[in-house]
Amino acid sequence: MKPLKAISNYIAALITVAMIFTTISFFIITSTRQVQLSNYALNTMVQISDRAREDLAISSVIKGDKLYLTLVNTGTLDVTLEHLLIITKNLKLYKKVINGTVIPMNTIVNLEFSLPVPRDDIYSIKITTTRGNVFDVLSPKIKPLNLYIIPENRVITANEKFNITIIVYNNVGSVVQLKPSDINISFIKYLETGSTDVSNRFVLKSVYPNDIIDLKPGQQVVFVFTYEYGGGITASRIDLSILIDTHTVYGEEILVSSYTAYALTAK
Repeated sequence: MKPLKAISNYIAALITVAMIFTTISFFIITSTRQVQLSNYALNTMVQISDRAREDLAISSVIKGDKLYLTLVNTGTLDVTLEHLLIITKNLKLYKKVINGTVIPMNTIVNLEFSLPVPRDDIYSIKITTTRGNVFDVLSPKIKPLNLYIIPENRVITANEKFNITIIVYNNVGSVVQLKPSDINISFIKYLETGSTDVSNRFVLKSVYPNDIIDLKPGQQVVFVFTYEYGGGITASRIDLSILIDTHTVYGEEILVSSYTAYALTAK
């Protein structure tokens, strides 16, 4: 009986050791997995936080087959661009790789691209970053300069004067030097069959203020342009196309455009 009892005790000891080893292994594996999950969760939270801290003020100007972008980093992290996405009205996607373009905080970058299709065929343009953010180019959340165009919105006749008020608000983190000659106003005769530039029918008579304005961050300036209509246009809706080409005090170029429909009716 003693040998059997010894064997039983030996087997019990083996089982106990195995159970202890299994418990320790399970504890180690579980702890390791928890650490991995904790690190993953922490990294994910950091990525989400960093993504939320990215922000770009964007303005775009299209001239012919060229797209000109002004990008201002208004966030709290440097931004690395990844792709320019152009989506056509028939949902065809064009992707341009722009890896390596870094925009440090509070700085301005200007980019130029060739458009693969005519402007009228474009539905949307996006910019993506390496952190996964997607920014709308044609309808940005914020622009470097906000433009508010206030036309008189009335019928004008030959030799009549009228005013166009333009309010410019600075969203850039540095002083913008703005003068009236930086603001180009085009008068567009709108027709459903096509639009025509009729700016030669309008003469600029005066503008106020007529000085260089040092526009500080968060400030705005109001320009009043007085024009005289020379006549010669058959009763037609007149739209306004506004282009601002200016610089910061550090020489950084800023391009901003805007379009206002039904600004005037010319007779």
